Amino acid sequence: MNTARDADIIEVLSHLEQLMGDRQKLSGLTRNEVVDIYDRLSRLSGVLFRLALAEPMSEAKLITPTTIVSEQKEETKEVETAATVRFDLRKQVSTLDYFRFRRELFQDNDMLIREVSMELNALPSVEDATTYLHQRMRWKEDDPTVSDFAEVVSEFFRRRG
Repeated sequence: MNTARDADIIEVLSHLEQLMGDRQKLSGLTRNEVVDIYDRLSRLSGVLFRLALAEPMSEAKLITPTTIVSEQKEETKEVETAATVRFDLRKQVSTLDYFRFRRELFQDNDMLIREVSMELNALPSVEDATTYLHQRMRWKEDDPTVSDFAEVVSEFFRRRG
């Protein structure tokens, strides 16, 4: 692990811990302080997400999901296939990341997010999606938020197969 990143994580978490313990201080935060905390949490969330993707999981860390299936006839069960996997940004990322992407990449425009999501669903590959996003959105390639969003899109196409 990166010592500087670990120190930043510890600093953010201890700052939040202090704020949560002091309701007066929490309610007295300025808008800029709240935005700063939100941005730091969003970056931290992105870092943790990248770490989770980068580190291979040992069998001890794996958690198998439990599925509850109502009693239905076998032929009525819908099987999730590549065609039914849909790009939905709200479901792909944490709430913090969703609002960070919405604010920084989509100008707080839910309609734009829906339009881009529909286009991403129609595209056959991550390469086509990258080209589409580059041409349509004209984002700065060196922006860390753009990199985080690109990872989400890549993960979507990996899952879709």
